Amino acid sequence: MDYTLFAQTVLLLQDNHLVVIGLCLVSAILLSEWLHRLLPHLPAITGYLLTGLLMGPYVLGLLDGENLAQLSLFSDIAIGILLFELGRHLDWRWLRGEPRLVMLILLESLAVFFAVYLLLWGMGLQPLAAGLLAIIAITTSPLILLPVLRESRAEGRVSDWAQVFAAANNMLALVAAVLLVALAHLTQTGGWQQALIGPMRELLGGLALGLLAAWLTCRFLHWLRAHGPHDVLPTLFLFGAVVAVLGTAKALAFSPLLAVLALGFGCRHIESGEAVLGMQLDPLRSLFVCVLFVQLGASLNPSAWQGVAVWALLFLLVRTLARVAIPYLIAPFCGLRHAQGGWLGVVLIPMSSLGLLTVHASVTTLPELDPQAAGIAVAALMVMELLGPISTRWALKQAGEIAEEGRHHVKS
Repeated sequence: MDYTLFAQTVLLLQDNHLVVIGLCLVSAILLSEWLHRLLPHLPAITGYLLTGLLMGPYVLGLLDGENLAQLSLFSDIAIGILLFELGRHLDWRWLRGEPRLVMLILLESLAVFFAVYLLLWGMGLQPLAAGLLAIIAITTSPLILLPVLRESRAEGRVSDWAQVFAAANNMLALVAAVLLVALAHLTQTGGWQQALIGPMRELLGGLALGLLAAWLTCRFLHWLRAHGPHDVLPTLFLFGAVVAVLGTAKALAFSPLLAVLALGFGCRHIESGEAVLGMQLDPLRSLFVCVLFVQLGASLNPSAWQGVAVWALLFLLVRTLARVAIPYLIAPFCGLRHAQGGWLGVVLIPMSSLGLLTVHASVTTLPELDPQAAGIAVAALMVMELLGPISTRWALKQAGEIAEEGRHHVKS
């Protein structure tokens, strides 16, 4: 056998980024299916994560930095689709009629924030770094929650409330992070205009862009449907609108996360959501979610645990206790059983990797920020990405909201 020719062929394939990326995606689907046969209740995205981890630069090295950079475009689109869907679950009319649910969301977020902040501040982390990590602790990962809900076809109050909690928690965390950074600038410069104009422009610009795009999207969708019985074109147009808003927000230095959330929120409420009624991005989302989790898995660096393992574990422990305890204790006041409140808290445990964008931006704009904060966030996120899908599905199962038919990959 000519091993030289074999080695040259392998090197040639490694240099072809499309071949490498295609093989990784095929491997992700096959590994996910194999794991499902061994462990039927394991979510599909866990297989995608493990594929990325194995093929990433820290294990086999098939996916290098250049491959991951090429995948980032697909990952951004996946994040946009998931945040758009999350925004569509924020029903303002329903929330106005559920003041106890709004109170529970605020109490749970405040409890998580102060529990984590006091822990980290008490262990010696500077107040600004402790505050940023506490804000990240508030978040719930839509990148984990929504695929697990779709894949398992979970239905019930815990599932419905979890989506509302995730949207509200992420919006609260985003606003709080921008205001905290503005406060830090204010204490440094002493000028409120310089400190507030940038953050307010980022937030209000993202919100205005998303709502304007929602109005235009609804108008064009009505026009498309009025000029023919199109089944595919409205869905493709909606997909294009999500991508366009994401790109425009980045180009204008607005908050892309808030812009896409506002797009989904606006589409839900303009004319009672008639323009997007029944429209789903499931086939497109499944592809992009697979790419997203392969990239996330490849980005997991085991060395991130060095020096911050104890900090990260305590961070996760306190965050989990606060996240589960408040819904469990207050659930009967909101019309849920104690057990349902507890399982709701477990469903909300996965932490959003989008929060790391806040840390990165803050470290860039605030050089004096303790770099250990980013290490703690990355280490904690590694655990959440690997265990979060499993804990979410398990909690939904315990809450009695998953049917027995099993997993459906089309919905992943």
